[in-house]
Amino acid sequence: MTEAQQPVPDFLYGTAWKEDRTAALTELALRVGFRAIDTANQRRHYFEAGVGQGLAAAYRAGVATRAELFLQTKFTYQRGQDHRLPYDPASRLSVQVAQSLASSLEHLGTDYVDSFVLHGPAGYEWTEADAEVWQAMVRERDAGHTRLLGVSNVSRPTMTVYSPNGNNTGAAVVVFPGGGYQGLAIDLEGTEVCDWLTPRGVTCVLLKYRVTNVGPY
Repeated sequence: MTEAQQPVPDFLYGTAWKEDRTAALTELALRVGFRAIDTANQRRHYFEAGVGQGLAAAYRAGVATRAELFLQTKFTYQRGQDHRLPYDPASRLSVQVAQSLASSLEHLGTDYVDSFVLHGPAGYEWTEADAEVWQAMVRERDAGHTRLLGVSNVSRPTMTVYSPNGNNTGAAVVVFPGGGYQGLAIDLEGTEVCDWLTPRGVTCVLLKYRVTNVGPY
């Protein structure tokens, strides 16, 4: 699915903290016109399987098709989970990412999501753990299991300078990746933009900024 076929929506229906009402409220959201759904494989705050039940009910009723929807889910570190983990905590983080997304795809009844988000870095700085998780997420994208990647719950903004390759034209661009209430498209609208600019002699300054993280929206 290309970007033109399914643009990134401005507004998503959030499914946190709805528990047993998740399926009914997800279906209702689709019936009233929402076509973008946010969830997470974090049973502590989300009932992702219930989201899948709501989606399935909407599909059966002809309310929407999978191709019309933008589905976003998240990988959450163990510290943000309760005992109902979607992965083996003894496994490497890269394996946990793969297990979490595979479980999400099963919950949501699909073979891909439109956006897969790291549900908060491991600390205030980007750590080796985050780097391992991110590379595993990139592999999931390359395997066709997600279209977009993102990072949410960023608590400390960063500004990263990407120096030009070869000839330095003296030009510089500050890149503000697009995002929403809970995440940034840090790859598609961030690092990949810098990867395009630097070979052309342009210095790229990438800003990772805070988002509101307002909960249900």
